[in-house]
Amino acid sequence: MNDYHLFYRFTDFYLFRERCNNFYFLGLRLHILREKLKLFVKSKIDSFRSESRRKSVPVTDGLIRAESCNAVRAIPLASIEDYIRNCKLPSWQDSWWCFARVFSKTEKNFVFRDEDDADVLAYLQIIVSCNLFSQELCLKAYPVIEIRNSYCHSPNFQLATERLKLQFLTIQGLEELIV
Repeated sequence: MNDYHLFYRFTDFYLFRERCNNFYFLGLRLHILREKLKLFVKSKIDSFRSESRRKSVPVTDGLIRAESCNAVRAIPLASIEDYIRNCKLPSWQDSWWCFARVFSKTEKNFVFRDEDDADVLAYLQIIVSCNLFSQELCLKAYPVIEIRNSYCHSPNFQLATERLKLQFLTIQGLEELIV
């Protein structure tokens, strides 16, 4: 026997549908944020690369966040130097992403050969662990990382309207700093 009709009879279907739509809207907002962060990080990395070419500054000297917003997430210099040695060096001249992706994950998990494959967390990790970005921006990134994690690991793919509004305000606070 098909019990599908029981779902509509005993569950507030409209509330369920609203919460699922809210979850979908948050996903769209995170995707839009990813695109904005991609452009912002690209411009910062490109300007650093052009400046360092003129001054002959070693790549790692200008990018390591000495006092990270969160010392647990700081990437050790030795792991970055190992990563650089293990990369195809000609691609470092061509792509801003080769610089940026060093900061996108923890020291044991460097991923994403292409910037279009990275999700919003990769760009937020770059902001948190690279000193090209302000401390204020770094501090605003942490709540957005929590929002992204709760979105990606949601057990029921639902989100209450009040919580959605708070999360949108948090994301908007970060967006105001990158515009």
